[in-house]
Amino acid sequence: MAEIFGLDLGTTNTLAAVHYTGDDQPRPFLDRGRPHPSVVRYHGAQVVVGREARDQLDAPEVGVIGDFVRSPKRFLGKGMDLTVGGVARDPSEVVAEILRHVRDHAEDQLGGATEFGNVVAAVPVTMDGRGRRALRSAAQLAGFDIHQFVHEPLAALYGYLRGSADSRRRMEELEGRRALVFDWGGGTLDLTLCMVSDGSLIQIHNAGDPDVGGDRFDERLMRLIHDRHVAKHGLRTEPALIPGATAKLNAACELAKIRLSRAPTAEILVAHYAKAEGDAHTLEDRLTRDDVEAHTRDLVDQGLRCIDQLLAHVGIPAEAIELCLATGGMVQMPAIRSGLIERFGGPGRVPLLEHGDRIIAEGAAWIASDEQALTLAKPFELLHADASYVPLLQADVSLPTQGKTVATSFAMYCVDPRDGYARFLFARPATPGRTSPADARDPYGVAVIAVDPTAHPLAERLDVRLSVDDDLVVRVDLTSSLFQDSRRLELHDLEFGLRLGQA
Repeated sequence: MAEIFGLDLGTTNTLAAVHYTGDDQPRPFLDRGRPHPSVVRYHGAQVVVGREARDQLDAPEVGVIGDFVRSPKRFLGKGMDLTVGGVARDPSEVVAEILRHVRDHAEDQLGGATEFGNVVAAVPVTMDGRGRRALRSAAQLAGFDIHQFVHEPLAALYGYLRGSADSRRRMEELEGRRALVFDWGGGTLDLTLCMVSDGSLIQIHNAGDPDVGGDRFDERLMRLIHDRHVAKHGLRTEPALIPGATAKLNAACELAKIRLSRAPTAEILVAHYAKAEGDAHTLEDRLTRDDVEAHTRDLVDQGLRCIDQLLAHVGIPAEAIELCLATGGMVQMPAIRSGLIERFGGPGRVPLLEHGDRIIAEGAAWIASDEQALTLAKPFELLHADASYVPLLQADVSLPTQGKTVATSFAMYCVDPRDGYARFLFARPATPGRTSPADARDPYGVAVIAVDPTAHPLAERLDVRLSVDDDLVVRVDLTSSLFQDSRRLELHDLEFGLRLGQA
């Protein structure tokens, strides 16, 4: 039996989930209760992936570290190879190792009952068409295909609404209201302001900070614990560490953060840590909430300020946010959660998610199961000579799934050919909803083609052909009828919505 799975390729962790018709909730395919670390190691002819690779990593950095690659998703669509252990590798090949590992793990858990053949892939808002195209290549190398893309905030919000017992009522209550998806993961903090409009989830504005991810917190805690160990045992110089000790300390700090969301203290133990005599050989310490807050307060404040900046940019008060959906591994920290409640007025508007590290994959699984359509959030417009905007694609049009395209064509005539050129400006309204010609627009791009400068006004026809492929890349082909010039423009940054479906 073939099902469409949900997939969350995260910067720090990756997870797949599936929802079977009739089940109350999707099933996530966890590794020892947690998502799979997005780490690959090329150890000679051996490829080590996931938790085993992460446990061998002796550095907290992101990117290429010797024969390791941590968070290869960052490099998709950048047009550059990664040199790993002296070998140049396409980022899609590295990502494919993670996807293959996750696919195999899911199929093992299912005992062969379900084929992992297609996924709805949740991607960051910042991943453009080039990145989506590279991710599709990675999936194909891993043995499956991408049925549809969806932005991570939309997947998270859909998963939250769809997974609740009273999902239909919650969807109806959000009609015309705003929700903030606050995704604080290991790699980055991402914010997306959404609204429900005419039964669809629409993104209004995105913001974030790549410098306050959970990895930065781990680095701070690792340094704190290490320095206390050195001081405790009177070591005058930095001790040499036993191979693998850094990875073990990193894992211990991650677990401590989780435990500290429910308890005031957490034990840290690395049995073989330092190449030193006596008790210094073993690292043993206790981490408290006060320790964490004292050493990461600036990171917490920096992240929470992103909310204030986003709201100031769109010109709305915090009281106008009906729901703050806090996802990602970091939002369990008491200091972060209290900062959200302080801004949005109580836990009712900031629900506590016990599965915040799974909700994106589960939301993608719900979208797959419900066969929901990704839509265009705003009309795709062309600026006309009379200063009006002509919609080439209307808002809420369904966008293509695997192997399909959406296409349209439009003809216009050159008003003033005297300089020998016709100029095309493609844009979308700055905000979703009903718009007028006077409303602000954000440009997609500009194209110029040659026309016959001796022709009379309105004599030369200009043909516009537009198509959107399954990677959600727009191709615009322009042709002038008399001069026979042509130009292709490729655009990678459409803005999406998602229909709210059956409950």
